[in-house]
Amino acid sequence: MFVAPSCRSLPIMPTFQEELARMFDEDPDAGQPLTMSPTPDRFVCLVSSDEHRFYIPWVNAMQCKTIVRMAEFPHGGEEDGEAIPEYRLIGITSSVLHIVCRYLRYKMVYRNCVLVEDGNVSALELGEFHIPENFLIPVMLAANFLDC
Repeated sequence: MFVAPSCRSLPIMPTFQEELARMFDEDPDAGQPLTMSPTPDRFVCLVSSDEHRFYIPWVNAMQCKTIVRMAEFPHGGEEDGEAIPEYRLIGITSSVLHIVCRYLRYKMVYRNCVLVEDGNVSALELGEFHIPENFLIPVMLAANFLDC
């Protein structure tokens, strides 16, 4: 992987397998297949207004203050304690929620990648996050609602 001189402070992005292993506290070199069973302590389900379900890791979801506040109050669907917490986001369509979930992942990857030199923060060290123009306003409204 080529790393430009101006981006030396960026960590090398882990492979998907390494990231899953880290997320599930497993050793990627152990030769065992990764267990990817979603459990309540690892994942949360976000349901869009058109009933699409997005399962994202809790660590990603915890970046949204609205979801954190929702998680503080029981909402009746988790009597057995084994159900994955599910939060319905009535005003957010699946296409917008997909972009928001991608952004949460992006934010987790690049959260410590800002280079500060002489008090100036350089945006060149961050990877680009593209949002289609026709989704800019709905995504901004969703991000504002979710407080992320």
